[in-house]
Amino acid sequence: ETAMAVCLAAAGLFGSYLVLFFSDRLWDSPGWLRLGLLSAGIGITVGSVIWWTARWVFHKRDTRALAKLVQRRYRRLGDRLLGIVELADEEKRPAIFSPALYKAAISQVAGEALKLDFKQTVNPRPARQRALIAAALIVVAIVTWAIIPQAGWNTLQRWGLPAADISRHTLVRLTGFPSEMVVAKGESFDVNGAVEYRSFWKPGAASARFNDSKPIRADIAGTNVSFTVSGQVEEGDLTVKVGDARQAVAVHPVQRPAMRELLAHIKLPVYLQHPVRNEPVQAAFLPVLRGSSVSFEGRVSRELKQAQVAVDEMARPMTVSNNKFFSPTNKVDGTSHFAFTWRDKHDLAEAAAWQLNVEAIDDLAPRPDLGTLGRDLAILETEVLELNATVSDDFGVKETGIEWRALGQAEEQSPQIASALTAQAKGMQETEFETGFHFSPAVL
Repeated sequence: ETAMAVCLAAAGLFGSYLVLFFSDRLWDSPGWLRLGLLSAGIGITVGSVIWWTARWVFHKRDTRALAKLVQRRYRRLGDRLLGIVELADEEKRPAIFSPALYKAAISQVAGEALKLDFKQTVNPRPARQRALIAAALIVVAIVTWAIIPQAGWNTLQRWGLPAADISRHTLVRLTGFPSEMVVAKGESFDVNGAVEYRSFWKPGAASARFNDSKPIRADIAGTNVSFTVSGQVEEGDLTVKVGDARQAVAVHPVQRPAMRELLAHIKLPVYLQHPVRNEPVQAAFLPVLRGSSVSFEGRVSRELKQAQVAVDEMARPMTVSNNKFFSPTNKVDGTSHFAFTWRDKHDLAEAAAWQLNVEAIDDLAPRPDLGTLGRDLAILETEVLELNATVSDDFGVKETGIEWRALGQAEEQSPQIASALTAQAKGMQETEFETGFHFSPAVL
């Protein structure tokens, strides 16, 4: 019974420890499981001590109980042995007895008992079974400690301190995998990492599973492993498994950053005396007056990390601020091709580069219109001709007037201009200007 109690206590402690050891090889055993295993091991040990104490301290067998135990194996001797036990009890002796007769009876039974092995009265099988179980558990624990001592010590700490925040020691360690990833919605993506072997066990393959989908398997090349995951539209966890190591990667699918608005800041040539124009770009073609300078301001759907523009395949970085980018200034002398690219704060690029052709256009001469007045007209010398003129220009009219030459006057001579026949526009940005003049040959 003492051996049974000791073996049961050892089996409880070592058994609960080994359950946690092998559980940690499968997953990160939670605190409630570790507490339950420790409680079970201590409970079995305490129960064994209580059982042994009850049998050997509080309810210890007397000679009568031992005689009954012998009686089960040796029936005839057991009856006689029980009889002499009662004879030896002074409280149960009769008032008149013969000490010599009692002594002779006891000696006779004792002589017969010496010929027998009282150990045969006890069944050793339960004790042996418990001893084998305890020994097997102890041997397994010793072997695990000898092969992977770090894992054994780590399990002992986690078993003995279930409430402590002690990380699980794995035979394989995963490195280089991100804790979370922001990926393009609906597009496949790659997850890369490395494997560090900490023991004799070196698995050659790894697996990854997104939520409840089918696991993806990949071979380990040296110490590196890479997975190609199909496009996802919902958030979830990608669980990477190699050996007894596990790592969850939180996946957040989002739309790629898209262009919301593109403004062209056009600085016209100095002679026009115009302020900077801000024109929204609505198409892939933008006409700009030759000699102008142009820069671009773009607004994207998400905060930017970087952006660049390639002008005729010459890439240049752009300034970014929140979700906007600002390009360098470019001189417009011909046709140029602009390609805008960017990356957002999640390092996601645009779906495709934003293409724009900027074409230089020439500043055409103003276009006068005299209404219904013909190109040839005859009037009297004293007659007054009323001229109603409308002058238009794409970039504004500064002034308009009338100049003339007398018939027969050489073309090389400058035409005559009267200040009274000149009208100034109100500003430099009026694209259409209307005015009237009165012309008479008599006043020439």
